[in-house]
Amino acid sequence: MPRDQRAPSFQFYPADWLSDPAVDALSFDEQGRYFRALCMTRMARTPGRAPEGQWREWMRYTADEWPEHRDRLSRCFRVQPDGIWTQKRTLLDYREQRRRFLSAKEAGRLSGVARRARAVNGFGTETRTGGERIGNETPTPSSSSSSSPSIEETQHTCPPSANGHNPKAEWTEGFDVSFWPGYPRKVARKAALKAWLTVKPWSQERLDEVCAGLDRWRTYWTDHDTPADKIPHPATWLHQERWESVG
Repeated sequence: MPRDQRAPSFQFYPADWLSDPAVDALSFDEQGRYFRALCMTRMARTPGRAPEGQWREWMRYTADEWPEHRDRLSRCFRVQPDGIWTQKRTLLDYREQRRRFLSAKEAGRLSGVARRARAVNGFGTETRTGGERIGNETPTPSSSSSSSPSIEETQHTCPPSANGHNPKAEWTEGFDVSFWPGYPRKVARKAALKAWLTVKPWSQERLDEVCAGLDRWRTYWTDHDTPADKIPHPATWLHQERWESVG
C-alpha cells in the first residue's frame, strides 16, 4: 500500500502492551528498540512482516549484539520457517486499514458514476465525446422528452450498497480481523460468529463502537486480574451487548 494512502498514525493498545508477557520480559532498552521497529515497519511495503535481519536493523542492533537479545525479542513475533518474522497485530491493523481505503475509494468511484448518470437529460444518459454513455439507461430520442427516465427509475440503476460490497461479508470480515483476534477468551467461535451477525446495523460506526467497548473490557479484565474462566464467552458478551457498558 503506497505511503500516501496510509494513515499518519497507528493504533496502540496500552493494556495489551503492559500485559503481554513477551514484552514484559524485555529490558527497557529492548522495549524501546522493539517499539522503534514497530514504527519503522509501518513505513515498510508490508507493515508487520519482514525478514529477521530487517527487524534487527530497525532495532539498531549490530550482528554481534543480536544473539544476546534475539531469543527474548523473537517471542514478540510469529517466527516462520522461511526466516520471516510477523507482528500479528500490526499486520491485521494494516489489512483493515487497506480494506477501508479500498472500500472508500470504490464508494467514491460508484458515487461519481451515479452522479454523472443523473446529470443530464432529466436524470438520464450523459454522453461523452464519441457517443460513450454513462449509466445503464437505454438511449432515447432527444425529441421525446416524455421518454426520459424518471428520478425513481434512475435511482433503481444505482448500486444496491454504498460501497459496492456485500454487507454481510464485510461484517464477517470485521469479526475475523477486528473482534475475534482481540477477544481474550477464544471459545465457541461458531457461536460467536452467529452472535456477531445478530449485531445491527452492519456499519463502520457500530464496528468501532463494539471494538471500543471490547478495549474497555480488556482493560478492566487486565486491571482486575480476571481469570480466563470468569471472562464470558464471546457469544454471551455479544448477545448481552456488553460493549455498551463501561467494564
